[in-house]
Amino acid sequence: MDLSRIKDLANRLSLTNLARSLTEIQGTEKEWRFLEKVLRTEQEIRDGNKEQTLIKRAKFPVIKTMEEFELDAQEKLTKWHLTKLSETKWIEDRYNVLLIGSAGTGKTHLAVAIGLKAIGNNKKVVYTTVNELLFLIKTQQEVKKSKIKLDYIEDCDVVIIDELGYTPLSREETLTLYKKIDGLNKRKSLIIATNRTFEGWGDIFYDEQTAETLLDRVVENCQVITLTGGSYRLRTHKGIFDVN
Repeated sequence: MDLSRIKDLANRLSLTNLARSLTEIQGTEKEWRFLEKVLRTEQEIRDGNKEQTLIKRAKFPVIKTMEEFELDAQEKLTKWHLTKLSETKWIEDRYNVLLIGSAGTGKTHLAVAIGLKAIGNNKKVVYTTVNELLFLIKTQQEVKKSKIKLDYIEDCDVVIIDELGYTPLSREETLTLYKKIDGLNKRKSLIIATNRTFEGWGDIFYDEQTAETLLDRVVENCQVITLTGGSYRLRTHKGIFDVN
């Protein structure tokens, strides 16, 4: 029997002694298949536990899947785009994703859904907002949880930064955010969600030069996705008199 599959499973499970000594073990075809089944079951359990741990550490505000995304409401987004975003090549090539759209068009939903697909492909993902990121940086010396999350952000393959443009930034906040995003951009993939078009980035940051420089670096290797349509929440809301 070809023992390569069993050896691969043993190595993935860190059973190095077993992997090295397989050729010295005598066994029937039935016994080898049983051993492979046991090792594969253990690997599946570990993979499932690891995925749940990665989801928990990602700190998503909600759990939203790609299948739940309302694609019919979008004019410039297709199933093909979602399929490509579900793969890992763009992450491995250090590409970014920039989600642009007004409130309620699904930016956070899509960002989380992409993040979940990445986790399913064994990538580390973390979610934060602009305001939280600034708070983490400001308090990392005094607040242990801030330092822990910042360290995890540095360790992740994909960093989701949500709510860019919701509030204007001061000069100090602009410089702080610029340094952090520029540093992350060189080493990992970013998913940035904003309610401002490129022309509006000057209104977010303290000065337009910083905005232009950061935008230029972020979009150098980037898939820009513009989400259209009215607010999903307004279209699907229920009033108190709609309850039966």
